Amino acid sequence: MEAARKYLEDSVAALTGQSPELAELLDLFERRLWHNLTTQLLELVNHPHLKESPQLIPLYTDFIKHFESKINQLSFVHIILAISKAYRDPVETIKFLEGVATKVSGAEGSPDAYLLVRSVIAQLKLQDPKNREETKELLESIQTGLDGVAGIDTSVYANYYKAQAIYHKAAGLSAEFYRNALLYLSYTAIESLSEQERLQMAFDLGISALVGEDIYSFGDLLAHPIVDSLLGTQGEWLHHLLHAFNKGDIHTYEQLVAKYEQQLASQPILVQHVDRMKEKISILCLIELIFARQAIDRSVPLSAIAETTKVGLDMVELLVMKALSLKLLKGKIDQLNQTFNVTWVQSRVLSLDHIKKMRDNLQDWTKKVNQTSLYIEQGTPEPVI
Repeated sequence: MEAARKYLEDSVAALTGQSPELAELLDLFERRLWHNLTTQLLELVNHPHLKESPQLIPLYTDFIKHFESKINQLSFVHIILAISKAYRDPVETIKFLEGVATKVSGAEGSPDAYLLVRSVIAQLKLQDPKNREETKELLESIQTGLDGVAGIDTSVYANYYKAQAIYHKAAGLSAEFYRNALLYLSYTAIESLSEQERLQMAFDLGISALVGEDIYSFGDLLAHPIVDSLLGTQGEWLHHLLHAFNKGDIHTYEQLVAKYEQQLASQPILVQHVDRMKEKISILCLIELIFARQAIDRSVPLSAIAETTKVGLDMVELLVMKALSLKLLKGKIDQLNQTFNVTWVQSRVLSLDHIKKMRDNLQDWTKKVNQTSLYIEQGTPEPVI
């Protein structure tokens, strides 16, 4: 402990530039108030003037290392993660964190700490494409650990889903990236992300939503404030496009495609999946058409579908069958009467416009029920329904 005390006396003042903080750390260390000392260290390693500074490395090797087993292991790992950013070489960072992972792996009652540091190691390993298969196995191992423990800290889930999102983005799996990135955001305060991180995440999520093979609900994404990071930037076109898809507005979609032709052409993945996007907006347009109809009016002429979705009449049945195969709708095609009889539409995150439509439909239905009730009770003229 004498070496740790000497480090405080010689170095912490230089780190913080404020002798009162040195005095407080010394006092907490001398009194062995480990919890309070941990709190102070967390503030210190995240101080704006010290973030990613090489001076943080000896803070661990010459000070924290001497009492690391005495403090909360999850908090210890959070301190270590901040210190690890001082390393410039990813290989060195991974080696440093793997050493820490070995130490916390045996800590009783602290599976969070071990899973957290391994999740961050997975993120770092993915910086090198050669590590992808190895990292896949690591992520599977972490998932097994998460499944076997209750009450895991949210920071562990956040870093695990971030690692999964990075992996699936690197593998070109848009739908999987989309789901894991949204899960990452559900465990992460948006304020903790830098402006650049928010913009990049919003852009990546938007692109993956457009091209993801089985993503037909945009409500969860558009309900998250991160999407607004695109406003006022060169990626604002994506914000408008996402809203057009969410509304199933094929007319606006075509206008945006024409207006932002250059921006769309600059994204190879969008060019590659242009046919999928056209099919997706047509299906969403179909769903919107059905959603807007009265509850008692579920027999939709195929000609109305063709006109609304801008699909040739000879292709309407294929479009409906695609929606049925995706389990977005349930119903039957009546080829004799050239109609599609709907029995069910997949639930979705509703916008204010959708809620207004539901309110209007409910009010209209209530009015008709009351009219029918009066007819039965009083014998008034039969209402037209």
